[in-house]
Amino acid sequence: MTPSADSMAGLYDRVSRRLYAYALSLTGDAARSEDVVHDAFVRLLQYAPGRDVSSLEGFLFTATRNLIMDERRRRAVRQNAPAPLALAQASGVPDEAASRALGQIPEEQREAVVLKIYAELTFAEIGEVTGTSLATAAGRYRLGIEKLAQLLPRSEA
Repeated sequence: MTPSADSMAGLYDRVSRRLYAYALSLTGDAARSEDVVHDAFVRLLQYAPGRDVSSLEGFLFTATRNLIMDERRRRAVRQNAPAPLALAQASGVPDEAASRALGQIPEEQREAVVLKIYAELTFAEIGEVTGTSLATAAGRYRLGIEKLAQLLPRSEA
């Protein structure tokens, strides 16, 4: 069933408070929870045209959870990933040396590193952008980071 504008308004009235409570229980952040609920409805609108969505409420709860989990994964990767400039700072190498090192790794790996760290895309999104699978995007990123670590060795303390 493809939702109409009237049915979407009714669905929003019926489900948004429960979605918000669910999102709040996962995020602990009121503003972020409101954003996630709205993003879930946007995702439904993007997904629904021409498709049979048998359980709109189920779709919305799943989308809410997925949005929150995706954000957590992105945040964890950003916090744990040694960005080229972080590698440079850790090794005492100037920023321009990090840029040169980035230019020395293969293009596919450089693209994955830049899209992941600077554009903050997920591996799935990188795969879409580059026309590869999620696994290929993740592998290219990992190899690129490893090569950057070799090009920017940490100084011995």
